Amino acid sequence: MKLLLVLAGAVCVASSQEAVKVKRGLNSFGGGAFGGLGGLGGWPGAAGGWPGAALGAVGAGGRHPLSVEAATAALMQQQRRAEAEAGWIEAQKRAEWEAAHAHQRKRHELEAALAKQRKRAELETALAQEQRYAELEAALAQKVAAAAAAREAQAAVAQKVAAAKEAMAIQRSAAAAAAATALSPSAPRSHFHW
Repeated sequence: MKLLLVLAGAVCVASSQEAVKVKRGLNSFGGGAFGGLGGLGGWPGAAGGWPGAALGAVGAGGRHPLSVEAATAALMQQQRRAEAEAGWIEAQKRAEWEAAHAHQRKRHELEAALAKQRKRAELETALAQEQRYAELEAALAQKVAAAAAAREAQAAVAQKVAAAKEAMAIQRSAAAAAAATALSPSAPRSHFHW
């Protein structure tokens, strides 16, 4: 039904000169359904050429009647061409959409990779800082331990010095006592015997 409506529309847009030629062809065909159109004096609304080269050639020279099969074939060919063009346009749009989608997906992947790389760099920097802090803390602990050991060594030396001084003082006291005893006169002996 749609194809017949398109055919009727195509017939209505024929030029006046070609309409006269077609009318003559229809009259020579011998009347019938087409012969009734002979008294119309031209196709109604005829203002332009046929919608295709095949339709424009129908009835050329007034020697051939209008071929519905040829017109139908021409319209079907036009319809197939239009469908092919529409399919090509749709394929182009789909290809463009897929390319844009692929570009967007690639961009998102690159952004994710960059974010992951930045996150990894941040983690590596934080790990390096933690390691540096640990090294500094270990060095500080070593210094503190060395200082404590030095203080303990100094305390031990001080204790030894104090013990030596005390021993020397005892020795000096003993020597002084011995010297005092040696220098003191001995007690007189009694000659009386009971």
